[in-house]
Amino acid sequence: MSQPPTVNDFRSVYNLVELELEDYEENELVLDTIHDLKSFFQNSNNCTCRIKQKDLRTCFEKVGFKRFFERHFELKALEERELELFVKSQLTSFEISDEKEKNKTPRHTYRYNYNYSLPL
Repeated sequence: MSQPPTVNDFRSVYNLVELELEDYEENELVLDTIHDLKSFFQNSNNCTCRIKQKDLRTCFEKVGFKRFFERHFELKALEERELELFVKSQLTSFEISDEKEKNKTPRHTYRYNYNYSLPL
């Protein structure tokens, strides 16, 4: 008897050329990564970047799918200690401390730039 299909049996179909990923082989790892990134960015709660009145696009739309995809693969390739160092260095380099209010507890915010040419 055949088993009914499960959720994992259904895979979304993505056009790699349309996503500007024609350099990548259409295999399970690539398709799963595309699906994960698409699912993540379809939920608007996952984007916390500041929207400017002149440019209402989200960070995902500004940077583009291919750049997020490539950066995601670069980070997945790092070993655990390398990834920890990367995250710590990103957080410390973009930390802005609010020192104007001396009586209150310090507030820390982070202003992230995907790269120098794309401030978010």
